[in-house]
Amino acid sequence: MCWSMIYRKLTGMRGCSFLTNHESDSIERLLDAENNSSFLRNGDFCYDSKTQEIVASNTQNQYTGITTVSLSIDNRLFNVGNSHEGHVQAYIMQNYDRHPQLISKLFPSTFIKLWIGNEVICSVGEKRIDILTCIETNNEIQIRVIELKDEPPLASLITNQIPWYIKWVDQYIAPNLLSKNKPVTIIPTIFAYEYKRNTKNKRDFDSAVVNFNNQTRNMCSNATVNNLDCIYYDRTQNPIKIY
Repeated sequence: MCWSMIYRKLTGMRGCSFLTNHESDSIERLLDAENNSSFLRNGDFCYDSKTQEIVASNTQNQYTGITTVSLSIDNRLFNVGNSHEGHVQAYIMQNYDRHPQLISKLFPSTFIKLWIGNEVICSVGEKRIDILTCIETNNEIQIRVIELKDEPPLASLITNQIPWYIKWVDQYIAPNLLSKNKPVTIIPTIFAYEYKRNTKNKRDFDSAVVNFNNQTRNMCSNATVNNLDCIYYDRTQNPIKIY
């Protein structure tokens, strides 16, 4: 069963659903079997509403809609008001392979394959991982669970949300990677504003980080868990500063 698509359907949301690599491979095998390993070989295609099939077409249609609208999130991120977590998420998804600081923080220096998804639905409820990456290197597979905040993070983020996400990744994502015979490492990550003062919230957060890092050894059965990684950003600078 393709749980990613089932989760999306249960939430009743429209839009593009992410597919993990093993889900994509599974759907490809099902489609291949359904079509008896035959392929449409043509330059253009269309949808036949009578047969409800995609068919080859000799007609090429020109798109007449507006194509000059910029999809860049940059200006909106710099000018948006207080709440901007969705803008930060969009910025990372648009720039993860272009922003030098993002690349150095999120990925190893060399890798074979990269998968990235946002709003990764990981239950039949409303739990979603803000951004999830899966990177295969020559020696291991790294899964980075990224939780975004548009403010300094609270301790509850570490004690409640992140452990649940890690368990889901260990139970659903990691087992499908074991056939590669490489160790799987989960990297829990918080991407947020940095505390500027030594407040009680900061002390509680720092204490939660220490407690979390002391418990990572016993968290998973299919993967190892790294210490919590904190990445901070400053959107008052252009381009956005990430450190």
